[in-house]
Amino acid sequence: MRVRVLVLDGVLDSGLAAVLDALQAAQELGQQVGRSALKIDVERVAVGGQARSALGWAMSMADARHVKTDADVVIVPAMATRTPESVLVALGRDDVREAFDLLNQWSDRANRVATAGSGTFVLAGSGLLDREQATTSWWLAPLFRERFPQVKLDQTQVVVFSGKTVTARAALAHVDLVLALLRSTSFAVAQVVERYLDDDRATDAGPEARSELADGLAASFERLVRSQLNERFDLEEIAHRLATTPRTLERRVKDAFGVTPVAMVQNLRVQRAVDLLQTTSSSIDEIAAMVGYSEGVTLRALLRKKLGRGVKELRSSTMGLLGTGRTGPEG
Repeated sequence: MRVRVLVLDGVLDSGLAAVLDALQAAQELGQQVGRSALKIDVERVAVGGQARSALGWAMSMADARHVKTDADVVIVPAMATRTPESVLVALGRDDVREAFDLLNQWSDRANRVATAGSGTFVLAGSGLLDREQATTSWWLAPLFRERFPQVKLDQTQVVVFSGKTVTARAALAHVDLVLALLRSTSFAVAQVVERYLDDDRATDAGPEARSELADGLAASFERLVRSQLNERFDLEEIAHRLATTPRTLERRVKDAFGVTPVAMVQNLRVQRAVDLLQTTSSSIDEIAAMVGYSEGVTLRALLRKKLGRGVKELRSSTMGLLGTGRTGPEG
């Protein structure tokens, strides 16, 4: 998964640090989930290649105007705008207005565009939140509703997924934001990161997240499937090994990942196949056997269906891996 972090002038230091720390933890600790765990490539960018944090730290990074539109996830950490007036001033800045256009360009390729706190105004200013649901800091809600009446605002929620966008309520919700993004792609990786961060606030992310965290069944299912991608998938057998029923397992996986167990296994196999295509010289038939298919032609068709690309394109591509859920059709 290729993650692009767009750093604007006046970025909230703690928000940027929280996002980068959580992503770094996912990069390093994700290997505990297994060999085929989610891989994360983080790229920091700024309009003009320069940004200064709210506390005055000068940062140099890639120029956002010259990067490719190939990020799977784009995250915009909040700016340290502590009054409605300062939010309006920020929205009128040249770099922020240029960011509106960049976010629109990147959103064509990205699966998710995410932000927290006052950053919700940046996404709304770009038009990406039009007719979508969103959340923001409670004290900014009146201004947000006045300026962006086309957005369905609900500031009671900590994290809101709507279409391609993900918004988190307040400045201290940046970790919640990253954990939510990780859960939507790999619950097992998110669980490892959460244990490392010891983030109790994640249990306030809504009834669905609390259900997942309470039993870990979805994470156990993901780990088990990853460990035997080359074997025949049997829902009843896996449910038995996890000491549950197929019906319960199907419901919990659907709640955690937004797809059925069959579709999730299919997505994990595609994810692993892309990794092998880009890191080995194995033939498509050999890779098919490694991910549970008897013929390469079956895998070819699945890759084309899920990713819209053929084997040759994928071998030469640096595209991010397909997530386990909410990123493609089932079946």
